[in-house]
Amino acid sequence: MTQENDPLKGYRGLARERLAAHGLDARLWVGDATAISSADERYDAVFDFGIVHHVPDWRPVLSEVSRVLVPGGRFYAEEVLAGFITHPITRRVLEHPQSDRFERKDFLSALAEAGLVPIASEELWHGFAWFVAAKPLARGSVEFPAAPGEPRADR
Repeated sequence: MTQENDPLKGYRGLARERLAAHGLDARLWVGDATAISSADERYDAVFDFGIVHHVPDWRPVLSEVSRVLVPGGRFYAEEVLAGFITHPITRRVLEHPQSDRFERKDFLSALAEAGLVPIASEELWHGFAWFVAAKPLARGSVEFPAAPGEPRADR
């Protein structure tokens, strides 16, 4: 796809403008979340704003997130849960994959299976949840540096 006929070019530009207004810089991309085109351990943080629940085979997404995060990096996600996606009314007005949908506990387990340590999670109205997870500093470890303002486990 050329840049001239890229339907998402305007959205990426708007997102860059909004980030720049706050003095922030981020790499924005469009691609296959199950095969992120990036080197291992490249990013300090990965953000998911309601994307994973759209992927039929969603667990490889979490493995890719773990792969591209630096040790100590964070994954921030907000997701729509199975209870909402599979509800009869939702199914009539929104299109989502219906098989292998996750609830909060399933997503937390999958984070751990992908090698990420869940730090925080909250559920809202049995249909939505947010998550914060970290990549451990060393393989097999559950230790990670505290983020600014985050309580440390050793205090």
